[in-house]
Amino acid sequence: MDGINTIATKTSLYLTLLQYYRAKGENVFDAVPDTYIINLEHAHGRKDHQLDEFLKVAGDHIWILKPGENTNRGHGIQIFNDIRKIIHSINNEYMG
Repeated sequence: MDGINTIATKTSLYLTLLQYYRAKGENVFDAVPDTYIINLEHAHGRKDHQLDEFLKVAGDHIWILKPGENTNRGHGIQIFNDIRKIIHSINNEYMG
């Protein structure tokens, strides 16, 4: 089906919604939860803007960590309320 990639992955769905709300002059986060797409390849070496933004607000919140695009269907989803545990999980499970 043509165009299915725009809603078939977590990243593409978010980016499609972001583009839609910006075109309307509205804030996407009025409709969806705060979303940070962190590229771990950038996190080790180059600066990742989304990681920096996430770390600014991570504090005392509950966060859902969803693995990358190759792990759809709900596999590997974790819930955290501590930034140190998120970093530990990323370092151990995703960075090897």
